[in-house]
Amino acid sequence: FHKIAPKIFGPNMFAMFQRQDINFKQIQRKKRLDRTVQFALIGSLFTGMAFVANAGISLLARVTGKSRGGVTMTMTMAAAAVSLLRKVTRSKKRDSRVEMKL
Repeated sequence: FHKIAPKIFGPNMFAMFQRQDINFKQIQRKKRLDRTVQFALIGSLFTGMAFVANAGISLLARVTGKSRGGVTMTMTMAAAAVSLLRKVTRSKKRDSRVEMKL
């Protein structure tokens, strides 16, 4: 997080230990505050993603005339199918590379 927003988040603990002007308690306090802000930031990001997903599902259900549960189930099954397809194609590519080496 320090690389993304250096004015908000401090460097890692090891970098802070190198500084002579800050003691251990100050480092501890700063890292605790950093973690709290990181948790709030990640939590708000996930909340926003959930809100957008919920709004998208509602809109899609309204447009198609299907129930929200049906749309959610269809999207979940499609995501699972895509994930499985990726896994299968990766393993086939890996197997073909092994055969080429032999």
